[in-house]
Amino acid sequence: MSSNRPDPVVPQAAFDDAGFSLAEQRTERLFELAAARIDGETFRYEDDRSRTALAAATDETVDHPVRFVAITRLRFQPSLPPGVSLSAFASTVRREARSSFADRLERRGLTEIREGRRDRLRVGRRGRARVRTFRATDPLPEVDGRSLALSFRLTVLTHRRRGVIVTAGFPSAPLADQFGIADAADPLTRTAEEYESEFRQLLDAIYQRLTA
Repeated sequence: MSSNRPDPVVPQAAFDDAGFSLAEQRTERLFELAAARIDGETFRYEDDRSRTALAAATDETVDHPVRFVAITRLRFQPSLPPGVSLSAFASTVRREARSSFADRLERRGLTEIREGRRDRLRVGRRGRARVRTFRATDPLPEVDGRSLALSFRLTVLTHRRRGVIVTAGFPSAPLADQFGIADAADPLTRTAEEYESEFRQLLDAIYQRLTA
């Protein structure tokens, strides 16, 4: 049952500074392996500032989530045996997470889902994260003639017996450009590179909490 309290692995101050607020908290069965079942407790945060700015600039025509970051803490059933690190399962978890993430995007109504490159990013002092890129289009069925081009990131972070799946989505071009908004200011003029930079900062903060 959800507690409606942030998990200890969530860097709450970093999310607050970036304009995110908790939009959803859920616990679910993620997938099953030969020797264990893996459940996940997910904390999904959405960017209120960008959503509010876009709604105001479009006279409330587009009141729609435009950026999110979700942290899913992994729970093994039964628990991992003593002395076994979660990193032993990392490659399997990554493969299953990639497949289920693409399926989740499709269930949410996104189209033109494409899997892209894989990057290796430094996190913390000595950590590395394998980040998979996706692209997709949100057709915005409630808005005639408009759609939202989005970029997504997915990675699995592990430390000893702890692990999280981190997913994120953000506009792949400035919102002002995608919706033809003149004389816009931040956050509507924020570029994909700026969104990417902020995601990396949040990812680093998540990793530091995971390994603390």
